[in-house]
Amino acid sequence: MSSTCQSDHLGRLLGQCQHRMRMVMDRSLRQYGVTPVQCRALMYLHRQPEPVTQRQLEQYMAVKPSTINGIVGRLEERGLLTRDACQQDARCRVLRLTEEGRRFRSDFIRIAQDTNRQMEQGFSPEELAALRQCCDVHGLFLYLDGARLGSALTSPDNDLTLPDLAALTHAFTIGGTKNGALFGEALVLTRPMPHFRWHMKQRGAVLAKGRLLGLQFQALLEDGLYFDLARRANELAFRLRDGVAALGYPFPVASPSNQQFPVLPNETVAKLQEMGYEFETDHPVDANHTCIRLVTSWATPETAVEDFLRDLAGC
Repeated sequence: MSSTCQSDHLGRLLGQCQHRMRMVMDRSLRQYGVTPVQCRALMYLHRQPEPVTQRQLEQYMAVKPSTINGIVGRLEERGLLTRDACQQDARCRVLRLTEEGRRFRSDFIRIAQDTNRQMEQGFSPEELAALRQCCDVHGLFLYLDGARLGSALTSPDNDLTLPDLAALTHAFTIGGTKNGALFGEALVLTRPMPHFRWHMKQRGAVLAKGRLLGLQFQALLEDGLYFDLARRANELAFRLRDGVAALGYPFPVASPSNQQFPVLPNETVAKLQEMGYEFETDHPVDANHTCIRLVTSWATPETAVEDFLRDLAGC
């Protein structure tokens, strides 16, 4: 991106981003014989507890009737869904997924997640500066969600600091819940916003005892405690990652933070759960393997990592 952001460039740049994301999705979906648009339609049907009408899908996709007719027609030809007349209204068509259409659900979820991870990979300071410049030109606010800010700023792959965030964004949050606080996030406004507190009151976002929330952050941010806690969580996650990798289990995503995503055989996942380990199953990789999410925190004991690696080795 150039150092200047002309007003007539924003639409073109956003269009290029959308085009590149579609190209990534298209390459991944090609083996299934569907396009990103068709995949979006299938995933909408997957999420509905009851069959939906073609009109409902048209409204969700925000396209013309002729366009949705073409999308549904091609999915019907592929045997991924059926289209039947509604008993209550013969003009209405009811859409239902076939077994073939349901079979690829986990694959589509994985592809969408992998694509999002690629799009969300860290921006360089120069890219953030260019993005901020575009926002300023077009009167937009650049906001950074800092729920996991501690882990991000103490990651060995990170080259940004809190002062950098203050210079590059209009607002960002310092997450406390995931890094030692009882609950809550601190919102940092990097420019005067005199009406912001009024908006908070209007929407019920001002706590009666808000000073107690503030005291948590005062304590966490003194003497670098906030970053010490986050750094420890990352270090334990890297120890966990290296130990799991040494046992021969792959990681489809190289995570530089306190979240790690190994792929384990389904029977191993079941054994670990029977032992009492709690973790999120991120997505099925195939019929016999699952990608799980392991997360360490400021409070994770070193023995917990050692115990997990020992039990995993015994599975």
